[in-house]
Amino acid sequence: MNNFIGVVENSSDPLELNRLQVRCLGYHNSKLSELPSDRLPWAQVMLPLTDSGIGGIGSSISITEGTWVVGFWQDRAMTMPIIIGSLPGNSVHEEKPNKEEGFRDPLNNYPRKSGSDLPKVASSTAYTESDSYKAKNSSRVENIPLARGLDKDMNVVTKENGSGGDEANDAMSWNLPDLEDTIRPEYPLNHVRESISGHVHEVDDTPASQRISAFHTSGTYQEMIHDGSMITTVVGKNFKIVMKGENTYVEGDLNLTVTGNLNTRVEKDYHLEVKGDMTEIVHGSLRRKVAHNLQEEIGQDMSTIITGKEIRQVHEGRYTKIQGEDDELFVEKDLMITSSDLYAITNNVKVAAQKTITLSAATSIDVKSTNINMSTNYAGEDGQIFSMNQVDSRCTGNVVVYGDVWASPTGDAVSLYYHTHVQNAGDDAGAGGITDPAIPDFYYDGMNQSDWDAENSDESWGTATPQSRQEQLLVRRGQDYSRWTDSDLDSDAAPPTFG
Repeated sequence: MNNFIGVVENSSDPLELNRLQVRCLGYHNSKLSELPSDRLPWAQVMLPLTDSGIGGIGSSISITEGTWVVGFWQDRAMTMPIIIGSLPGNSVHEEKPNKEEGFRDPLNNYPRKSGSDLPKVASSTAYTESDSYKAKNSSRVENIPLARGLDKDMNVVTKENGSGGDEANDAMSWNLPDLEDTIRPEYPLNHVRESISGHVHEVDDTPASQRISAFHTSGTYQEMIHDGSMITTVVGKNFKIVMKGENTYVEGDLNLTVTGNLNTRVEKDYHLEVKGDMTEIVHGSLRRKVAHNLQEEIGQDMSTIITGKEIRQVHEGRYTKIQGEDDELFVEKDLMITSSDLYAITNNVKVAAQKTITLSAATSIDVKSTNINMSTNYAGEDGQIFSMNQVDSRCTGNVVVYGDVWASPTGDAVSLYYHTHVQNAGDDAGAGGITDPAIPDFYYDGMNQSDWDAENSDESWGTATPQSRQEQLLVRRGQDYSRWTDSDLDSDAAPPTFG
């Protein structure tokens, strides 16, 4: 076997067969004018047994011009060289080389600089000067803020107001591991492959610093460090597509910090289960639109604090059921239930309770309506239905009360049988004295005031008495008494019937 040592002067095989043109020492002239690079024989390259080298199975070579190689001739004429390996050493980069001399890169691209041909990242002393190490160090991020919790007073947890009660809030932020603690190669234990453009693959077997690193010349890299942690840094955009399913299991904490927008779209159902507590802090506004139903079940208490206004629009009905204790509504200023654009009440409003409804106010209670109807199931003595203690009463029409009215200044019950109020232009005055006019005319059955006074001076009632007319009113109470006439109240006539 005739061996040789030579220099690669051309690696661009026009047939793309992994061949090289090599100028061999002792066989070829160094003068380019006598033997140009393109006249050198094409040498085949021996691949390792890990590469098949047939039918597209294998790998391409990455030998550059200017590389020293060793090989042998497979023919006696020494025209068919085979390269079996390269010979790294100390290269010398010439700024102004002799372009007439061979045994070098004709284009003067390689070597890029003088010094050891060993990749710097594999060196025990020069690894911090490598481009990959510098890029990793420059892209290292520190003090990445964590999502914070809330204290018992609903304040966001900070370092100043104390811990939030869990590890995440104790730390407040996190950092990428320091490169000085993770990258400490010792020659020759770091096995490195660096490409022409600067891509680096490392398998570092340095004790206590074992690593596997894949570095892209842009600065994006993925690294598995000695404690089993993995670092992934993407200096550009990250795209991930999973065509079927994906399962992720994290035994410890999971922290997600996004400095831009976070968009999540789920085409089908979305399930979120939290076995512990859940905290949401929205520093801006929260908007939510639900196309169909919204159901919530709260196992214990619910507390809501609104520092501004609350506006609700319910287009259909609303049903609220309180099964536990009392329902309290406290308003510091006015409370209004109106028919407006905000609260469109087109039907009836009913307030009901199984026990007592109490209305109280420091000054007055104003009830405004076309008609006010009050009824009760209470049946006391003397037909008493309800009582009133008032100082002033004003109305524009007749006031009809069934039973006794608590209207005297002393609180005594004054019967309508002998007690009347003055009705002058809506003014109601008097308490306990007979005044003019008395009970409305339709009670008298044709009697005038003097006949009424004469007949009833001893409080004995005749056949046509107001009492009998009141009895008819009591039968008809709840109907529109303004439609009744004197003839309707005739004692001989049948009680009128109205719808």
